[in-house]
Amino acid sequence: MPDQLLGWLKFSIELEQKGLDYYARCNAQTKNSHAQALFKFLIDQELKHKDVLQKLFDAVTKGDKKKIRESVAAFEELHLEIPVFNIADIERMQKPDVTLSEMINNAINMESEGIKFYQEIAQKEDNVNLKFLFNNLFIQETEHKNIIKKFGFKLLGLSAGTLR
Repeated sequence: MPDQLLGWLKFSIELEQKGLDYYARCNAQTKNSHAQALFKFLIDQELKHKDVLQKLFDAVTKGDKKKIRESVAAFEELHLEIPVFNIADIERMQKPDVTLSEMINNAINMESEGIKFYQEIAQKEDNVNLKFLFNNLFIQETEHKNIIKKFGFKLLGLSAGTLR
């Protein structure tokens, strides 16, 4: 397997963890039971993704720290144009008074970043099984984004027709 695969997996695990952390904060901050149900669903999904990716990462590395370091360096050399979060996002997510609409918008943005990342990796991967894995993650992140939008509109009293 190419060394860059380990870098992709490492980045994927970090991406899922950041989503998990954010959804847990949102769940803790909101008192709306419907929003809590949405965030609990997303937490469960991120945990499943992270677990699959971590198991694959562990299986690939088999404890070879040198190979991990080499793969991370190779991954960083790809200079993928997928920012995980910028400073403004991090500050906004850590505010104690984040509104439900901000939570929903941030969640949609996070899923969009995952969609772009997994789609790009799936296109670059030659191994059929790995291509399937990353395509599957791309599809699931797209479904998450659609779920967030649907429930977000409902929670905020909007309809999809109110958007341009």
